[in-house]
Amino acid sequence: MSRISIAALLATASISVVNLAWAEPVKIALIETLSGGQAVTGKLFQTAVKYGLAKLEVEKAWPDGIQLLEYDNQGGPSEAADKLKAAINDGAQIIVQGASSAIGGQITADVQKHNARNPGKEIMWVNVGAEAMEFTGTKCHFYHFRWNGNAEIRLKAMMIAMKEAGVLGKKIYVIGQNYSWGHDVQKLTRDYAKEFDYTIVGDVIHDVKRSKISHPTSPRSRRRVRTPSSPATGPTIFCCS
Repeated sequence: MSRISIAALLATASISVVNLAWAEPVKIALIETLSGGQAVTGKLFQTAVKYGLAKLEVEKAWPDGIQLLEYDNQGGPSEAADKLKAAINDGAQIIVQGASSAIGGQITADVQKHNARNPGKEIMWVNVGAEAMEFTGTKCHFYHFRWNGNAEIRLKAMMIAMKEAGVLGKKIYVIGQNYSWGHDVQKLTRDYAKEFDYTIVGDVIHDVKRSKISHPTSPRSRRRVRTPSSPATGPTIFCCS
């Protein structure tokens, strides 16, 4: 997360906490996956948030300081819901999360419920990595701020770059995980086929955190494949994790 993004986050947050006594620091709750199989991703966000906030503390960007509260959602939506309640009880005004769209979906729904039930005590969710397109689509709301891209932005940019570099090819094999990101990429890859002039020759969705799938080189496919950087003949593989 960039320093500019953190500064913008805090500036926006001031709108929500105007009733906070000036003697109190703004409380930012990081509800992230800090244990389990996806901890490596959660800890990347943890490090970035701490780095950005530390710099702003030195610069006195917030008059009365910033207090970072940290909660481990353990990689699950139900655990995230419990940690969000704890963060609210601890006085958090801003919730930061990003390592999972499944968890992000829980948080954004719970933030909406809390704000509807507690007018004047609204909190906001700053989304630094949950990229499900519905968060800025059907599930968009005023107190959700996303600072990252989504599948549409990333995939379109990749398609354009590969096409211009002459490495996109005419055949695409999609390997994706069975959750929102994988499904978004699966749909978009189909939608872009005509625009970028390719044919989808394989489409596999597998369970999250599992890699035992039918690879394009297995007997199921009987094809040679190539990655975007390989000159071998066969379909380009898109792995969407």
